[in-house]
Amino acid sequence: MYKRILIVSTIIIMILAMIDFGLSDKKEFTPTSNTSPPKEWVKFVPFTGKFTVYLPKTPKYAVDIVNVPNTDIQRWYEMYVSEEINGTVYLLNLISYGPDYPITDAKNILHNVVNEIVARNLSNRLTKLEDGKFQNQPAIFFQIENEPAEIKGVAFLDEKTVYQLTYTALSENFEEQEYDEFIHSFQLSQT
Repeated sequence: MYKRILIVSTIIIMILAMIDFGLSDKKEFTPTSNTSPPKEWVKFVPFTGKFTVYLPKTPKYAVDIVNVPNTDIQRWYEMYVSEEINGTVYLLNLISYGPDYPITDAKNILHNVVNEIVARNLSNRLTKLEDGKFQNQPAIFFQIENEPAEIKGVAFLDEKTVYQLTYTALSENFEEQEYDEFIHSFQLSQT
């Protein structure tokens, strides 16, 4: 139990340490959906080239190795965090399982990832959980309340990697349009 608390605390501290209130150079972004007028966001492609996404500013990056709960099996975490001046956070987590880890139940893995998010803070309350597809991949859509913030996201599995896209904002700053632009701008790279 102590080890898990230490790991979760480390991840939270890493994310908070990455937050930067400065502004970056911005490029014009036209969202793929017709939900809003264009915003000035930056196009981001990680050094691995795994995906493309538009964000308010270039994200901060961190990596960690975390065990699958209650096992000695390790997962590789890559975290990309972009934050607006008002504190709204756009988070991309890539959780990669090793080649020897059997992926037999995608739905179960995705539900476990969301359950881990909820369990990180006793104030988190899961308000929405729906199975579905995201870019033709098994996915789970979720929403979590944690006064004074709201968290909305999607997690999906592509091969041995869970992609978790999360939008977090104070309730008074939460904008469904921003979430939609973020989610719709994400594209896996063709391999």
